[in-house]
Amino acid sequence: MNRDKHKNRTRLIIVVLSAIFVMLLTQLPLLKNSPIKELELKLIDSRFAERGPIANKNAPGVVLVEITENTYNGLPFPHDIKSWPRSIFAKLIRNLTNAGAKAVGIDIIMSNPDLISANNDSVLFKTIKECKNVVLAGEIPEQKSDKYNLTNLHENFGNIFFPADSSLGTVQVVQDNDGVLRSYIPYMIYSTNNNDNAEVKIPTFGFALLNKFFGAANSYTAINNSSYFLYDGKTIPKFNSNSFLVNFYGEKKYFPTFDFLDIVDDKSFKTADEIKTNEEINTWDDPGYGLLNSGLFKNKIVIIGSGNYLDRDIFHVSYAEGIKQPGEDNSADSKNENRMYGVMFHATAIQNILNGDYIKKESGFIESIIVLLYVFASFYLTYYIKKIKSKYSLAIEFIFLAVLAGLFFAIKAISFYAFSHYNYLMSVSAPCLALVIGYVNSSAYEYIAEKRQKVIIKKMFSQYVNSTIVDELVNNPDKLMLKGEMKDITILFSDIEGFSSFSESMEPENLVQFLNDFFDEMTKIVIEENGTLDKFIGDSVMAFWGAPLSIENHALSACKAALKMQSKLDELQSGWKAKGYPALKMRIGINSGEAIVGNVGGKRRFNYTVMGNNVNIASRLEGANKQYGTKIIASADTYKRVMNNFVFNELGGITPKGISKEIRIYEVLNEM
Repeated sequence: MNRDKHKNRTRLIIVVLSAIFVMLLTQLPLLKNSPIKELELKLIDSRFAERGPIANKNAPGVVLVEITENTYNGLPFPHDIKSWPRSIFAKLIRNLTNAGAKAVGIDIIMSNPDLISANNDSVLFKTIKECKNVVLAGEIPEQKSDKYNLTNLHENFGNIFFPADSSLGTVQVVQDNDGVLRSYIPYMIYSTNNNDNAEVKIPTFGFALLNKFFGAANSYTAINNSSYFLYDGKTIPKFNSNSFLVNFYGEKKYFPTFDFLDIVDDKSFKTADEIKTNEEINTWDDPGYGLLNSGLFKNKIVIIGSGNYLDRDIFHVSYAEGIKQPGEDNSADSKNENRMYGVMFHATAIQNILNGDYIKKESGFIESIIVLLYVFASFYLTYYIKKIKSKYSLAIEFIFLAVLAGLFFAIKAISFYAFSHYNYLMSVSAPCLALVIGYVNSSAYEYIAEKRQKVIIKKMFSQYVNSTIVDELVNNPDKLMLKGEMKDITILFSDIEGFSSFSESMEPENLVQFLNDFFDEMTKIVIEENGTLDKFIGDSVMAFWGAPLSIENHALSACKAALKMQSKLDELQSGWKAKGYPALKMRIGINSGEAIVGNVGGKRRFNYTVMGNNVNIASRLEGANKQYGTKIIASADTYKRVMNNFVFNELGGITPKGISKEIRIYEVLNEM
């Protein structure tokens, strides 16, 4: 019982340690580059792909204005945005503001003065200051990727127009280790150049635009709580300690997108085509088809940035329609699948906040409970499966492995369903790994335990029972009940008559040699007849049949062994006679019936033995030979089982000491 409790406790400890190992392997920050982490990230991408694009149910709150190849060709400027006069951006901002845009974000770093005229910078500076709805792009010269901290930055964050309004957001994004953008950071932290070296939060580009949109202060940032960010009364679930997972909509057309050229082409501006043809187009303020009065920009967040492949403002993301290279066939498989321009990435994160399209990640606590349950189930299912011993054991093992594989697919299917229908991100790799670890650890534990048990069985029985029985016990240890059981057996006791007086006349070393030779021969006979040698008591031999393995007719084997033992004694007499030893006689008692069989002893030493009234009767029958002048006496219980196999002489009835009822006894003469 104590051994079973110890084994159960050991198994439970292994389960808990296995669960902790899985959680460390999947959650430990030091292992963020591990293949398991990489796999989990890829599974996020595949969930987006399986879900597909999200339909545009409501009018998006973000409008994109892209600088494309058409923009470069249509503006009467060099094909280099750094060479454009900054006054063109002032015109863009004025036009969008007049169209009702609440926030205008320029995703372009303007770190150097205008190359044409300082007056152009002044015009843009004044426009930003007057419109009060502009957010500029800032950059981070130095970054610690673990905490996204900034140190000793210039006050303009790489943008010379920062003093105009102080509305600036960092546009640099943090990719996962595989180079894919999946999450968005609400803010970053930097230390000032002041003597106090104080830490200051600065919103990222998307959140700076949201500040403008909601009328919040320029420096307003989300509050970082344990499992979510709190922003303007909105609870944004965390993906990790610094970011939330972006819910990609999938289609490029999700956001209304316009060309930069169409926004600045008003009646006061001449495009390259208008100069060439000397005809007015005015896509912005034409009374008939102009965008100014279309209402498309009213109360919107407008983001201006590159939509040109050659500008390389392109990022790998979890899920996107993709970007074709110039001249690439639209029907061809594009290596640029799941890539998007930076402006669209910012727009997607902003729209997630406006719509509340958050993806909630499974909490670490829930994941830990699930992992523990999966390890527990896998470990103990494996344990019980391996306990099944039959000719179909191998087939059962393969079926169980197939079930485990099925569970992998079920975990994946459930997690994908939760993601597609409820925007809930469940871990896939952790529970799958839990199943594998549970199976492997259970198999390893049972293998080691089985090996250890086989060693114990061999050590315990190899000297006392037939090697065939030992092999059977090793291969089928379940047949061995060491903790104690009631079994139907046959017990044999033997004793050398007059041994005490005989031993007194012998030298100690001769006596020991005599006993060793005698016991060796008797033991061989017991083992040959599939008996179990219990112990030697002085010159006596105690053996039994029917345990640890049950045999069909143990009484028959015991009686055969008794006759062989007497025959072997006669053979030994001739050798002893030559040494001057007197003739010796051996008395044997045999009884059959139920007895307690099992390991008896202390923690340090124990013996596999038998106990009970039927054992005492066999011992008393051995002594009864003296009274009747016989060599072998068997009880009626033994006689009834083998009466047709041996010649018996009925001796009558006796009441052995300690036994309340009379027992009929029979002398065993020879085998028929």
